[in-house]
Amino acid sequence: MILNSFQYLRGIAILIIVIAHMVPRVYPRSLSVEESAAYNLFQGGTTPFVFLSGFILIHVFLPRFASGRLSYGAFMRDKIENIWLPYLILALPFLLLTASQNNLVTSYLGHAFGTGDFVQNTKDTLWLLYTGRHVFAHWYVTFAIFLFALTPLYVVYSRARPTVRALILGLAFIMSLCLHKPMWDVSKLHALLYFSSVYMIGIETALNWDRIAPRLQRNVWTLFVLWLMLIGLQMSFGYHGTQFRTLSLSYAGPDLMLLQKLVLTFALLALFERLKHQNLPVLTSLAENSFGIFLLHPIVYYILMQSGLLPRSGVLALDVTIWATMVMTGCYAAIATAKLSFPKYSRKIVGV
Repeated sequence: MILNSFQYLRGIAILIIVIAHMVPRVYPRSLSVEESAAYNLFQGGTTPFVFLSGFILIHVFLPRFASGRLSYGAFMRDKIENIWLPYLILALPFLLLTASQNNLVTSYLGHAFGTGDFVQNTKDTLWLLYTGRHVFAHWYVTFAIFLFALTPLYVVYSRARPTVRALILGLAFIMSLCLHKPMWDVSKLHALLYFSSVYMIGIETALNWDRIAPRLQRNVWTLFVLWLMLIGLQMSFGYHGTQFRTLSLSYAGPDLMLLQKLVLTFALLALFERLKHQNLPVLTSLAENSFGIFLLHPIVYYILMQSGLLPRSGVLALDVTIWATMVMTGCYAAIATAKLSFPKYSRKIVGV
């Protein structure tokens, strides 16, 4: 069973991701101080999710692997059925219906989607499903499947001596700081290399949780102050969210966003560790529906935008709040509809 503090972290993490995806779509790239602050506050929200995946591997799945109750094959079947399948069910129709009008898809492919012969159109469809570039956010699904496929390597890592793990993690973290996120989130190998240290930090946190938890509780406000200082440092350097993405084997300076979001992850974890005995139903609901919200929120956003239902007041904070609320409401409505219509299969349709 996942600990309450981590459940609450997962709930706030999905909210951060939805807000982060609204910010650049409210007033894209004005580069004002307000927008730069919003970008740096909310973008980079993938980091807490990867961290949580590493923690859950040790806290939930490793005991099952060790006892023989769960095999690697069964583990991967579950991921394919409950992550990849709902992704295909939701993404493929959306892709086929919208990609031909998507200018970004046209720029990625070098031609309008659906204008080639059958073979070319099939290749384009498979490429878009693989990369997730038919819509924002969906790139993560294929990346996650590859990450889970590497589980045996991470299990071996978790069983290594502490000094060996420290050396591997140190080298991986330096690599992450140098790599940055991949350009357009296309290269899954680049993403795996970039996020490997975050996943291993989640593993280390699970392995040493009894020692880490009390220290986190004592330093919760110190961590939040450090987080705000890192945001200030990003802004002083002119960093604008995750805009500093790189192609493979290129360098654009140290990745402050990764460091900033790791500090935020531990700050939130420290806060929720203090609140672990309190009932926080909103965060619990967000956590329980997080994958469904993740899959649905770009689709719901597209529908609302095309319908002209998303207002613009000229106030960034207000518009982002309204947009995020409307998108989240749409996600919950879609999830509730799926659960009522297909109670036995909703997890394979909408992910929850």
